[in-house]
Amino acid sequence: MERRKPRKRLVDWNQYMQAMWTKAVGYSGATAVTLCGAGFLILGVMLFWNGLHHQDPTYRASIMQCGFGCWIGAALTIWYATLLFRDTRRIEPVALITKHNVQELPVDETLLRGSHRPTAEPQDELLRATGQKSETPSDQLLRPDGDGPSERFL
Repeated sequence: MERRKPRKRLVDWNQYMQAMWTKAVGYSGATAVTLCGAGFLILGVMLFWNGLHHQDPTYRASIMQCGFGCWIGAALTIWYATLLFRDTRRIEPVALITKHNVQELPVDETLLRGSHRPTAEPQDELLRATGQKSETPSDQLLRPDGDGPSERFL
């Protein structure tokens, strides 16, 4: 039976970058742990081999025990690396929303914004607090075109 790739969820730029960063950190961390495990394995083989060919029996035993310890460390780090790889592969696949794939969004959950100016004239008062009854003069409110009093302070 053919395995189907999971459908990618369409996300905005911030969510896309967060998912890609999480994957990059996960895979690079798992790779670093794998390389540490390989280093432990090589060190264990070298210590064990050196212990086999050493003349002093007490020194030989301690070197061989260090080699076994490195093998155990290698097994644990490689096991942990497989857990990291598995967790990183489980991160949900995402795709960046572009004008080419926007039609794949569900219609009932999509909000549209008009590209033309509204036909109705803008109101005189724009940003007034709703919970307060203080009367702020209209010339002190923020305007969209930037000709209000706040423009003097920029």
